[in-house]
Amino acid sequence: MKRRFFAVLLAVCMCLGLTTTAFASEGDNGATAGYSEITPRGGTEIWSSDRDIVGSFTLVGNNRTPVKTMGKTGLLYITLKFNAGNVSKKVRVRIENADTLAVLADWTTPAAYSFDGLVSSNGLRVTNGQRIMVEFTLYNSDGSADPNGSLYLTYGYAFNFFGS
Repeated sequence: MKRRFFAVLLAVCMCLGLTTTAFASEGDNGATAGYSEITPRGGTEIWSSDRDIVGSFTLVGNNRTPVKTMGKTGLLYITLKFNAGNVSKKVRVRIENADTLAVLADWTTPAAYSFDGLVSSNGLRVTNGQRIMVEFTLYNSDGSADPNGSLYLTYGYAFNFFGS
């Protein structure tokens, strides 16, 4: 009986000991440590539709997307939708050149309990083939960073929204 008990115990220990945590990487996209990465749809993501919803995720502190490749030339606008419940929040959206990490645009939503629309009425001029990353940062309504706060949001893009 003892042998059987130890055999089962050993088998359970071996099964539990074989599990490991795997960390996957998309490659070096310039993200700095401490950022939560947003999982892409798969493969190279090319933004070429006139308007599209890219996806939804839980913003925790700040998140940076994988590289997005522009599929057309024009004015790019970022759309956001979130509901912060009973707490007013701001979301900062910063667009960076994926190759140089130069900041191309830096917009912040107004403080709101919920938001649904364009982050800015000023579009960013992009060219076909240009590679960007989008960084989202959560702020309290007073403008202080909220590194531990979370917010579920949906984001997308629009080209030439105002017919430019």
